[in-house]
Amino acid sequence: MEAESSDRQTLVDLDDLARAEYGCTLAEALEGQPEDMFVMRLARLSGIPLKKPFADPKDGPAHSRTHAHRYWELKDGLREEVERYNGPYPLLESMRDKEDPAYQMVREMAKIRYDTANPSMPQIADTILNAQSESNWFTNLVLVVRPHICNSASDWIKEARDKVADLAKEHLQAGLISVIEPLTKKLVVAVPILHFVPHGSAVLLTYFIVRYASSISSSC
Repeated sequence: MEAESSDRQTLVDLDDLARAEYGCTLAEALEGQPEDMFVMRLARLSGIPLKKPFADPKDGPAHSRTHAHRYWELKDGLREEVERYNGPYPLLESMRDKEDPAYQMVREMAKIRYDTANPSMPQIADTILNAQSESNWFTNLVLVVRPHICNSASDWIKEARDKVADLAKEHLQAGLISVIEPLTKKLVVAVPILHFVPHGSAVLLTYFIVRYASSISSSC
């Protein structure tokens, strides 16, 4: 019962996020949309919790590809910090020293971006600066997760492919509970880095992978 309550709270949180961004529930924001709009909104809603520790919401903008009511701007002080070529980086260093999960996740993104096991602070700052749009944070998360599910030792992607039909039978909210939540838990076990990720982002990432499992697995 406790796990089910936690799963439903995740959906409540995602609905609240969708209402703030689009003025409607998550299902209403995604279902019935053209495919390109569906993907852009899914990526953006998954990316916002990743960006949130580094940014604040602002009303607008006047033009948004996904018709969002607001955007997320890097926090005062942090923007100036990440725009510097070579420091100092007091805010990022404080997050590092506190072992902040948001910092740990960006560090993983910087590893992929720069193909290094030990990214420097300027590289971490540049990773934040270059993830301007909320959906870019989702794209970076996909790049972090991909090597862990696209390898011969992982059968997670096979299970994701097997769940496509089950997902198609359900409305979005029911599908997230019956199909996606159990798979998300398995994905977090398969990719321990996801312990650093807000659960809502992990759920939407899993939904994306399952929905597009055939095209993703064919490129693995």
